[in-house]
Amino acid sequence: MIPRLYETCRNQLVPKLAAVEYVALTTDVWTSDTNSSFVSITGHYVYNNTLSSSVLETKQLVENHTGANIASAIAEVLENYSISSKVVTVVADNAANMKNAIEEHLKLPYQPCVAHTLNMVSEDAVSVSETLKDIVKKCRSLVGHFKSSTISTAKLQQAQDQLGLPQLKVKQDIKVPLAVALANISNPPEALLPSKWETIEECVPLLKPMEDMTTELSRELYPTLSMVIPMLRGLQYTISSKKACFLDPRFKKAGFGLEANAKQAEDRVLSELQSLLSKKKTSTAPTPRITASKSSIWDIFDAKIELCKGTETPSSSSMILLRQYKELSHLPRQQNPMEFWSLQSTLPELA
Repeated sequence: MIPRLYETCRNQLVPKLAAVEYVALTTDVWTSDTNSSFVSITGHYVYNNTLSSSVLETKQLVENHTGANIASAIAEVLENYSISSKVVTVVADNAANMKNAIEEHLKLPYQPCVAHTLNMVSEDAVSVSETLKDIVKKCRSLVGHFKSSTISTAKLQQAQDQLGLPQLKVKQDIKVPLAVALANISNPPEALLPSKWETIEECVPLLKPMEDMTTELSRELYPTLSMVIPMLRGLQYTISSKKACFLDPRFKKAGFGLEANAKQAEDRVLSELQSLLSKKKTSTAPTPRITASKSSIWDIFDAKIELCKGTETPSSSSMILLRQYKELSHLPRQQNPMEFWSLQSTLPELA
């Protein structure tokens, strides 16, 4: 029955692909529950002024996942649908063998998957925090327990009913997708310490913009490549808002629930401040000479002071400025921070 259904779908798809001018591909190598490897190829094209997507084929990879073997499987599918000359780009993950298969063997334009890259960035961000890694590990353990026990799942649903809570289902993530990992820490079973919940409350809003961007880039009903730059700008804005919170004299580090997040914002401000001071510092400035003058007993002292000023580095200066800012009293929440900075003649670089 399945082969017959495949032929029916293929016979409907072939005329569509014959009528279109260009086809873009997305492809991925994945492993089944039985530990068998497959490569899936999906075609994206405009048919009757409508963006359409069709899974062309899923082929088993019985040999090593080399670029040549992957390319051979993809080429066979393209030949099967007579679209080899219509392919304009291939989107795949960042794996070296995928890039090699597309660029070196198929000789086609390769477009790294932005959503996959974003997930790698989020993984790196989580991996540097031992606290967050521990929380995710515990959530996975809890989810794994309920996934493997129908009795525990039934008791969980019963407890949710008794407490008047919505029927939330536990989700087990895999290594890469951020969206499912975020779902794990957004709705973990009630078995974490209060301190862990505080960390989750801080981290979910930080990861949410990345999940939203990944979801948007995974849609099929409209073009997504044109959205990459605007959405990356949006992510940059969310990061900038953290710096804005730190530089608001009403909040400073008190505006953050986690010390780690406050420190991260402070480090970003410090880095930008160092860059700003480096640009202001002229490398061609002459080194003051210490020469005794008969005109004043203070001349040699003044010259030494000028020499000390010349040895200040952007790094040391920025740290001093930031320390001075943090030591200032917090501005009352009702007051205008813009007015505060307009009157801060001693910290113009931070204004």
